[in-house]
Amino acid sequence: MYVDTARAVVEWVDADGHKQYLHQPGDDVSRHVTVSIQYDASANTAMLKLRAPVDLKASPKRMPLYLYVHGDTIKSLIHDLSDARPAIVTSTLGHASHRLQLSLAQPAHLIAPHLSTVPKNKPQGEMIDSLKLLAQETLFTVYFAYPSLSTTSLESLCNAAAAQLLKPLQGATDLRSLYGARGGRVLEGVELCLPSKGPSLPSYDEAASTNSASPLESVETMMFRFRQEQQAYLEAQLQELRTSVTADMEKLKTEAMEHITNRLNDFENSLPTESDVDNQISQHVGSFENLMDVKIDDCVTSVKTELEEFIDDEVATIEERVMDRIRESNWTLHLNEAA
Repeated sequence: MYVDTARAVVEWVDADGHKQYLHQPGDDVSRHVTVSIQYDASANTAMLKLRAPVDLKASPKRMPLYLYVHGDTIKSLIHDLSDARPAIVTSTLGHASHRLQLSLAQPAHLIAPHLSTVPKNKPQGEMIDSLKLLAQETLFTVYFAYPSLSTTSLESLCNAAAAQLLKPLQGATDLRSLYGARGGRVLEGVELCLPSKGPSLPSYDEAASTNSASPLESVETMMFRFRQEQQAYLEAQLQELRTSVTADMEKLKTEAMEHITNRLNDFENSLPTESDVDNQISQHVGSFENLMDVKIDDCVTSVKTELEEFIDDEVATIEERVMDRIRESNWTLHLNEAA
């Protein structure tokens, strides 16, 4: 089930027993309070997200603040089928709207950008104050208009909540993709506190105190807002530093990988191919064969020369011996005369 940015009105009861509402009247769609609901019945994961656009002094454009309700924080979820609706709901959403009553184990998370949340004017300040109050509640009701949503889908979600089967949506706590990938932060602690509501409270347009405000109250209010702005500024600077360092590390990693890849390619290109190796082996074999032929020829020539010299010496020796024997022999010559 997926409900995509349906216009919404949120109702809760404050500590004094008075009903409070988070809504934005008028036809300007860019200012509407909306709700998105994601529910995966097969995995029992769910998330409800309220979105309220506000104008901040620290931003030239309108910025949304979010209330995240994770599936595992929902104790009960009731889909009210009655037709009874408060006048503020019918005037904003008409008569055809869904009503979900939520009971949470812990309050929803209020998500803001890494900027100061000081509003531009009083109406915007009241909207932010309502969000801060709602971020401290565990019981509230969401009215929303979404004609294509079936009752069966909502009942399935409510049954899973009643059975305590709901789990958080995967990746829902990762706020880095919000606000144009600049990331968001969870407001908590002193950031959820509201300025003093005394009659002399300074306006949202001016930090200076009015003539009717007590000096102590004015100083406390100014210090509270100063701390808010300083904390938001420091968090924004820290996030910018993280982003810069991350980008530098990614760039360094990319350059290192490119350098390693190029060196490996150069090394691979310098390696001889199979045909080159075969050619080199053939050349070496041919050179070896030629060398052996030369060595054999040299050896044969040497043997032949030695053999010729030996024969010449032997022949000379024999000749000399024959001549000696001839000289030493007595020769008798017999002549036969003819009769």
